[in-house]
Amino acid sequence: MSLLYTLAKPTSFGTVNPSVAGPEPAGMPAACDDINRCRTIPNILWNCFSLVFICTWVAIHPNVPKVGKHIVEVIRDYVFIMVVALIAPELIILWAMRQWYAAHEIANKYKDYDWGLCNAYLVIMGGFALYDGEKFVRYIWDREGFDDDEIMIAMDLLRETVSHDERKEVEQTANRIRREYQCLLRFLLAKGFITTTEDEVRCNLNHGDALSKLIAVLQTAWFITQCIARATEGVAITQIEIITLALAVLNFVTYYMWWHKPLRVRFPVRVIWKRRDRPENISLEHFWVATRRALFNWHNDEWYHWIFAPLLPLLVPVIYLFKNLYNIVAGEHVDTTPKLFASSLTKDPPQVYATVYLVAFVFGGMHCIPWFFTFPTHAEKIAWRICALVVTLIPFGSAFFHFLHGKDFKIPDNYQVPSTCPLMLKPFLEGLIKMAGKILDHSWIFLYTLFAILHTSYVVARFTMLVLALLEFRNLPPSAYQAVQWSVYIPHIG
Repeated sequence: MSLLYTLAKPTSFGTVNPSVAGPEPAGMPAACDDINRCRTIPNILWNCFSLVFICTWVAIHPNVPKVGKHIVEVIRDYVFIMVVALIAPELIILWAMRQWYAAHEIANKYKDYDWGLCNAYLVIMGGFALYDGEKFVRYIWDREGFDDDEIMIAMDLLRETVSHDERKEVEQTANRIRREYQCLLRFLLAKGFITTTEDEVRCNLNHGDALSKLIAVLQTAWFITQCIARATEGVAITQIEIITLALAVLNFVTYYMWWHKPLRVRFPVRVIWKRRDRPENISLEHFWVATRRALFNWHNDEWYHWIFAPLLPLLVPVIYLFKNLYNIVAGEHVDTTPKLFASSLTKDPPQVYATVYLVAFVFGGMHCIPWFFTFPTHAEKIAWRICALVVTLIPFGSAFFHFLHGKDFKIPDNYQVPSTCPLMLKPFLEGLIKMAGKILDHSWIFLYTLFAILHTSYVVARFTMLVLALLEFRNLPPSAYQAVQWSVYIPHIG
């Protein structure tokens, strides 16, 4: 909070800079005319945009793309994550926190196999996959129990590594496998099919990670330092720098959560399995499994898609955006394929949301720093203040909706008006209660509509502040061009 106060404190260069030319307010520093002590608009923009790129590209560690995914689709996903990081960086914090908790659970669960956080993150990312020679079979997850295919894979692998007598015993019952190994991942670790250690993941998959993180941390620290120095020396900080500063502060939280997560792994680690011919009864079991899946996944068939094909150009972008934003908030759970925002966390700890709401409040509060800054016009000053308040207060609205989520607002069917009620008022109260019951039955419509309006206003406020920050460059206060001399000696890009 002291940082916010220091940066928000009114400085000597006035409160509002008129949009028309006129004499400079008293106390305003003279124009910057020393090329060695000045900075230009391109310098300011480069410092901000380079850090924004770091915050939305280098600092974010996406999951492993689905096997067979075209490079264009992979880049599309990366760009979408960057957009989310710009619009709602708090959601990236939520995603990172979920993975952080899940990684610690997995690392503790498999610590007997020399696994640490790097291995745990790799599992969460979809970084282990079973291959039949060169053919992809399935991903390997940390999950509760085996499915039908995983039991058959485990039985097939045991037939290659155990004696004839034990193989016969395994084929008679799959329950022993379920009891001893709990899931396919533990089975593969126990039998030595996965031997990847923490050091191997760190050295082989993180070969560019350490340098990238070092550059990102130095650049972020330099930017924050020079913003504090400008406030201390009483020279102007531009609005675009305030927006970037808020992203930079959140950036450190992301660094901490994903410090051990491998950066941009393109392909999963292969676990090789040579498929063997299966007995007829197992093939029959496969037939019933496939039939059951076909019955329950009928809506994924081609004919269904053809019906809605004419609407796809309009619906796909909107559905893709809101579906992925919802997936971050709700938390994606892996099943057979890796999800863009998967965390492998079956249940969110209470402190996850409490921390995210606090971070979101601080992030929004940092946009209130320019409350007394110089603005080209009074209208822009009021617009910035309104948008800053929206971004700051929306997290409280999100917390309120989170509290209401899952609550059943309903009047009991057997509720009766108290007998002490006057006879003349009883019909009126019964009608009022009946109407209230109908309203409560459809209250979710009102709540979801209000939720959509609030969070749409959040996005609009963020974009509005960005536009206002860029418009400020048409009439910057003179001290905004002054550079803080000692900060140039800190290693940074720019």
